[in-house]
Amino acid sequence: MHGLENIEELPEGEIHLAIGSFDGVHLGHQKLIDAAIEAARKSKGISVVLTFWPHPTVVLKKQNPTLTIMPPEVKNHFLEERGVDVVIQEAFTENLAMTSAKEFIEMLKKTFPELKMVYVGENFHFGHKKEGDVEFLRKEGAGLGFSVLQEPYATYKGEIISSSRVREALHKGQIEDANEMLGYAYYSTGLVIEKEMKKEYPTLNIVWRPELKPRYGVYAIRAKAGKSKEFKGIANYGIAPTVKNDADPMLQVHLFETEEWGVGDFITVEWLHFIRSEEKFESREALERQIKKDIEEAKSTLKYLY
Repeated sequence: MHGLENIEELPEGEIHLAIGSFDGVHLGHQKLIDAAIEAARKSKGISVVLTFWPHPTVVLKKQNPTLTIMPPEVKNHFLEERGVDVVIQEAFTENLAMTSAKEFIEMLKKTFPELKMVYVGENFHFGHKKEGDVEFLRKEGAGLGFSVLQEPYATYKGEIISSSRVREALHKGQIEDANEMLGYAYYSTGLVIEKEMKKEYPTLNIVWRPELKPRYGVYAIRAKAGKSKEFKGIANYGIAPTVKNDADPMLQVHLFETEEWGVGDFITVEWLHFIRSEEKFESREALERQIKKDIEEAKSTLKYLY
């Protein structure tokens, strides 16, 4: 991963470049990125993704910036795992925001002399005050020797899939809808800092601090550590108001099978089904009765879905 200013020398071959913030890398993003990967492979060229951090709204809408679905390191790893040859994470700064559309295009051509094709979404805008659009990019690109592929939107339930729509689904606990739009199970990866065994339902307590916090509540999940087998289970994400009422939310995972994970392990949790919102119970005993019901629902759901 590099920025445009410190990019290392690329292997020889024509460049197929996808540009976007790609927060969450949902199905629409995947169509665009896969087109670049496929074309690069056919031409024995290089697939490149140019993405940005922080999210442009941190600069352009300082009072109300977008809370992102994925931290940059997770997004970049996801892109590399998908088959992108080079991921470039460009710092979105005041200077970049002031760059004109024409200057941005010239910068691309200077950085990638072998640029063959640029891949963008239908609503792509760039440059100072979003003055550049797809048609401007196509017109300027023709004079500089590269073409533009504009990928049509992907849809779900008759509406366009967007990162903002995925964010809304996560905020509402509509995890199945979020997963359908993402094209994979929403997941979190964090460090186990505590393994609570002195209770009926032992948990792995995981530190995980996303910008965009999903709805506090109980979820049916799958979990794994590294390349281990997957275990089904249940998770609570929130402040544990009955027993702790923490200031910061914690991800607590209870697995249905015995495993050897413990403090210091990094656990990846796939969120599969929303069971209920987090709530404060009158006693620990009442909480444990509800947990028993939650586990029954999670087991039934996971058996049916997976």
